[in-house]
Amino acid sequence: METVRWGTLPEELRAMPFTLRIMEFVGLWGSWANFYRFALLYSLGIMDIVFPKIFLGIGSDDVTAICKGVAELMFELSIYCTLAILAAKRKTFEQKIDLNLINVMIIFFLSLVHVFCYSYLGSELAEEAAAVGTAIYDLPWYEHSAELQRYYRLMIQRTQRPTGITGVKFFVVERTTFFSVRF
Repeated sequence: METVRWGTLPEELRAMPFTLRIMEFVGLWGSWANFYRFALLYSLGIMDIVFPKIFLGIGSDDVTAICKGVAELMFELSIYCTLAILAAKRKTFEQKIDLNLINVMIIFFLSLVHVFCYSYLGSELAEEAAAVGTAIYDLPWYEHSAELQRYYRLMIQRTQRPTGITGVKFFVVERTTFFSVRF
């Protein structure tokens, strides 16, 4: 593979932003010879995520699961359609659009996803902590020794305190707090 010296690159690519490097690696930027990477990744994504939901169905009789699956499908299709438009109009984007805006949008989106991940994990942690107390309570504790009964009581007392991830000790990070934020 040929190494490129920084002095031979055009001025706008010498300090290439990270997102452009990723887009170049994926095949959405730079040499058209690497476009096959995007086509391969795009088709694998369609085959892995979107195809089973369209042709195999959601896989449930529950109405809420079906609604959730349809919403996920629409979200996934919007992402894949956006990528397809970006790939089809690549030349236009390279010539007319300032990529700093795209970088800011990507950073904002990734920050939002990052905060959502913490919120999701905080909710999962709180639910699992409550489930531990319920599971201990449902044990046949009366059949065990007095020492084990004291341990069970201690564990149940500890699970009665709220468990979760806090944000700067001001609020609990959960899905409900994430969705209650207004932009």
